[in-house]
Amino acid sequence: MKPIELHLYLPFSYWLDRDPDSGAPLQRPEERRVAAYLQALCAELGSMREDYDDCEIAAIRFRGGYLSLLDAEELRRLLIAVHRCFAVRKGCPVCGVLFPGRLDMELIAAYRDLRVSPLLFEVPSLSFRECGRLGFPVALQALDRTAYFLGSFGESEWGLRLPIGIAGRTESYWDFVRGQLFHYRPKYLQFFSLTPGMDEGPGFKRLCGELQRSGYRRAAENCFALSESVPLLLLEPGQGSEYVGAGLGARSLIDGYRVQSTADPARYFQNCRDSRSLIERVEKAEG
Repeated sequence: MKPIELHLYLPFSYWLDRDPDSGAPLQRPEERRVAAYLQALCAELGSMREDYDDCEIAAIRFRGGYLSLLDAEELRRLLIAVHRCFAVRKGCPVCGVLFPGRLDMELIAAYRDLRVSPLLFEVPSLSFRECGRLGFPVALQALDRTAYFLGSFGESEWGLRLPIGIAGRTESYWDFVRGQLFHYRPKYLQFFSLTPGMDEGPGFKRLCGELQRSGYRRAAENCFALSESVPLLLLEPGQGSEYVGAGLGARSLIDGYRVQSTADPARYFQNCRDSRSLIERVEKAEG
């Protein structure tokens, strides 16, 4: 069977919805919206079964929104639907971005049981001032609690995902970031705003040197690790890797073609039981 990745799209964010009175970020979208979307996503997966009966799912990535928007039972039900609709390789890893502060004993147990690893947390910045300016004032306090919680449970397979822009940063900014990173010292670091060939600037280059001298190795253009091995799902699919996407705005690369599904919610919910009718664009992949 041909090994492929499955990319599941979650079009929700903790920060998309705000309290209408105070303007403060809400913890998550309405339960009914999440439940309705998961029901539609499971229906789409069911309609894909025959199209991919010669494929084996080797890895599952959550794209778009935050995996931690799902509670333990929602995540379990969704992965059960995946196993019902596809051949899934034994030990298939799962990865998605989490918002710090959502962890409890039940979620830690569920993540371990469902092979979610590493736990990859995203914060908008490591600067309190910038978090406040962007409207995410609780991000670092939540990260403090999460790091303490993970340490208490002996969980070391976790990392930080930082949307750090390079241009226009001052030396004092990079000094602050360096101090924060060495304070948390996660096993993995991902700077997801970096792209191949980008001019990294002197401040970031010095930060990279400090990281490498303190035990981190640069495993990819935007990824550092404290270990020799880096989990597959921290890296983008390699050249020639094939993947199939499901959900609102999903993308696939399969049999030499790039496929784009609809990002229109009305069309998606109306046609979720027929995955072929969700296709918006198909083009031949280069190379």
